[in-house]
Amino acid sequence: MEGADGHFTADRAGGYLLNSEGTPSTSAAPLLVGSFGTPSGSYDRAARRWLPVSRDNVRSDGLAYAYAEGYKAKPSDQLESLTRIHVVSLADGNDRVIFSGGPYAVLAYEPEGIYIVGVHYYAGESSNGLWRLDPASGAVVSISANGYFVHVGGGVGWTLDRGIQPFVLTRLDLKTGATQVWADVTNVAWLSFVGVDGSGNPFVLQSSLSGGGQPDVLVMFTSPMNGTPIANGNFSLSSITDAHGSWFSGPDGIYLYSSGTMRRVSSITSGWGYPAGACL
Repeated sequence: MEGADGHFTADRAGGYLLNSEGTPSTSAAPLLVGSFGTPSGSYDRAARRWLPVSRDNVRSDGLAYAYAEGYKAKPSDQLESLTRIHVVSLADGNDRVIFSGGPYAVLAYEPEGIYIVGVHYYAGESSNGLWRLDPASGAVVSISANGYFVHVGGGVGWTLDRGIQPFVLTRLDLKTGATQVWADVTNVAWLSFVGVDGSGNPFVLQSSLSGGGQPDVLVMFTSPMNGTPIANGNFSLSSITDAHGSWFSGPDGIYLYSSGTMRRVSSITSGWGYPAGACL
């Protein structure tokens, strides 16, 4: 299925076009290459085109993005054990490698730099640690040697206690290094990180351990251990926040959470659509 401007080709299975090397890429000139993420593509209003990376990989002004490319240390190796970190300028499509090593995956492109996480394999099955990469010099600064980081933004990093069926969400102040547990549902449910609102408060999806067909619950935490359920349902694990509120892909459409109210704004289901970019 093609976007309205023809700049990004999406299909029902993955939401991106794979080039001859199996890498997410766009279909319009200049050709843009990216990396797998959740979701796999986003719409950039500044450049007025689709991008083959998630919104977190895009610089705040919308004019550049970063992605990781896996490669083998030796041609005979079975796995891609190293990565090249690229920065792409959307003004001219220039794609430059700023770092090689790792393996790493790009987590976020913030004003102060590009945040990368260590991965066991390039595909990113799990991560450990957090580093900040200077897009100009290629210098890398270690932020945390440990932690399964799921989000960075506004000077804060969020970690889960494990990659599969986690129970604990922790907040890390990137400047001071102070940590604080914000959610702990041990022995009650396992949680998934969904995103943050305009004030940096996290949304998590809680899945009950008791079974019995109980629906997942979308919960917003406004302070440590203080969560408020805002909706039931299997919401996508990637939300987008802008001046209007926070946008979610739900089981029966697109939802907007604003001023304490969750409302469905589109009947496009999660199997066909997700919030791809911020509104003006």
